[in-house]
Amino acid sequence: MKKILLIATALALTEAMGANAAQASIVETYECGATKSNPPDNDRDPIVKIKLQIVISAGSNEFRAFDVDHYAASGKIYSRQDQYRDRRYWSNDKADSWSGVSVRMPNLTMVGSINSKGYYVEKQFDGGRLKGTTTSACRAVEEESH
Repeated sequence: MKKILLIATALALTEAMGANAAQASIVETYECGATKSNPPDNDRDPIVKIKLQIVISAGSNEFRAFDVDHYAASGKIYSRQDQYRDRRYWSNDKADSWSGVSVRMPNLTMVGSINSKGYYVEKQFDGGRLKGTTTSACRAVEEESH
């Protein structure tokens, strides 16, 4: 999906950093909202924002991380990286994706993808059968440097 931009950024980093470029990372951050669930979710503490952070090795263009945090109205944060184990990452022309197995309920798996149209979609499966889908509209954001 973003391969051309990522390769151009990686090449620029390689030139700018010389030998240290192999350790450099490209970080893409997105904020998502307007979340819709199917079947509808009647949660008393609804998710009001989702933050995605994708980290890619500049030298190899391989995923290092795909972190997903759900922010509830109460202020509670649910991190998919804590909730799902055996996480895998992949990318193609249509989306950047991750998958994992639930830590608490090993029969549940999740696949999350941000597509080229700017939508983040999570699909939860129970024993291989689709249990629910959540879709959110996303925008790229710049991370503040500290």
